[in-house]
Amino acid sequence: MRILTPKFGLILAAVFALSFTACGDFFVSAGSTDHVTLSATALVLSSNSGVGSGVESKKLTATAVTVGGTSTDVSSTATWSSSSPAIATVDSTGTVTAVAAGTATISAKSGGATGKATVIVVASSVGAFNVTPTSVTLHTTTGPTTQQLAAIVTLGGGTVDVSKYATWSSDTTTVATVNSVGLVTGVANLNNILGTASTATVTAQIMGAGGLLQATSKISVDSL
Repeated sequence: MRILTPKFGLILAAVFALSFTACGDFFVSAGSTDHVTLSATALVLSSNSGVGSGVESKKLTATAVTVGGTSTDVSSTATWSSSSPAIATVDSTGTVTAVAAGTATISAKSGGATGKATVIVVASSVGAFNVTPTSVTLHTTTGPTTQQLAAIVTLGGGTVDVSKYATWSSDTTTVATVNSVGLVTGVANLNNILGTASTATVTAQIMGAGGLLQATSKISVDSL
């Protein structure tokens, strides 16, 4: 029978302690906050030049996601802040209120992680939201193979380009893809190689005071 020496026993104890600590760290990290997401990454609000009931507000929600994948609404417990209260304010529950024309970043911090959204404040009421051009034809052989789209908010006194803040998507990425700022690229596929044009719909979305603003552009891709 082998008798453990004090030195060997200390080594075993150290190994056990390290293993226990590693396990403990695993369980702690699995329940810790990995990231925070907001209900919108960007929103457009009107300050109506600061006149009474025309000033728009929108309540955002904050969701904390743990390393283990569990989601929790932390809107009422997160720490909310605005990068520019002179442009837009946010209260302790996540309600954003327009103040003056410009852009500001709204942040919600919870569990050491922070979620952010951009608020674009315009001076007059939002009249419409459109993507231009509304239709595009791309040629995978002779070109053009790409097209920059623009997401435009129409106001009472002009327009605002919100392309870099909108969320862009394509319903058929085998025909056309779109990046985060609205640049569309035609994709060669079997249909247009055989001489038949293929189509895809590209959509731009951004949150407004009354809900989601959405507009589309029809993309046709051929092999010419």
